[in-house]
Amino acid sequence: MSAQQTTAAMKLADARRQLERATGQTLPPLLQWSARHLEAMRKMDAEFAERKRQRHAKSDERIAASEQHQAELLIESRRHRELWRLDQMDERKERDRVELSWRQSHRDWLMQLRGSLGPLEQEHLADEISGAFDDSANPVVQHLASSLRAIWTAEQIDVRECADPRLANGSASRSGRWIAIGPLKNIRLCEIAWHETAHICHGELADYREVLADDKFHKISVPAEIASWRWVLDRITYWDEAMHEDMTRFIGSYKSHAIESEIREIVTLCSPLTLSKTRLRIAAA
Repeated sequence: MSAQQTTAAMKLADARRQLERATGQTLPPLLQWSARHLEAMRKMDAEFAERKRQRHAKSDERIAASEQHQAELLIESRRHRELWRLDQMDERKERDRVELSWRQSHRDWLMQLRGSLGPLEQEHLADEISGAFDDSANPVVQHLASSLRAIWTAEQIDVRECADPRLANGSASRSGRWIAIGPLKNIRLCEIAWHETAHICHGELADYREVLADDKFHKISVPAEIASWRWVLDRITYWDEAMHEDMTRFIGSYKSHAIESEIREIVTLCSPLTLSKTRLRIAAA
């Protein structure tokens, strides 16, 4: 019992004796229990406070554990996405490495067999030479690259620099909003990067008309290819004859999968008139 409670009990006992002397009667034992009552109440209050403290402590532990679990799941999810991204990039690099090795060994075999290369092998060799050329100090390349980076930032596009530049190829995922490209070190590589970016940014199409590619595994969409090159021609900040020839070659590879109306659109895109219109647009900007 605390000092305060002891004092209160003493006062009650003194008041009891005074009342008994004044009345000449013995009081019922009820007031004799007051000190015990105070002690019982103190114990109940203390027990309640302890239960409350323990309950609150357990709640705090559960909340802390839940928050920690959520934070850990978030970190794990981010790491999973990052590793998945790195895995896809590594897969692309290895696929390109195998393809490049095959092309080079095939050329060596042809040279030993017949002493010359066919049109396709010559085209592949030109791609490798072009892809290895570093012209990053060229102001045109710098301007094309800086314009692209501004678009990537504005459109929140995940840019994966994992494609081998010697293969003159890239890829894009419209749903995933990512592109796989080579380094922006010459005009052709910038053109390819612009085209892959266009796959993310061009407007929605009424019909994507996807078909199986020649490898019978990947799907291609000729309407999406046409829309992407139109987007490039409407926005790119530099365009010349060599770039127009590259576009003609790239989109021309889809002609075998195109229907009649799409072939007409491809022919229009690749025409000298489109080249002139694009250059006039850029000059007037």
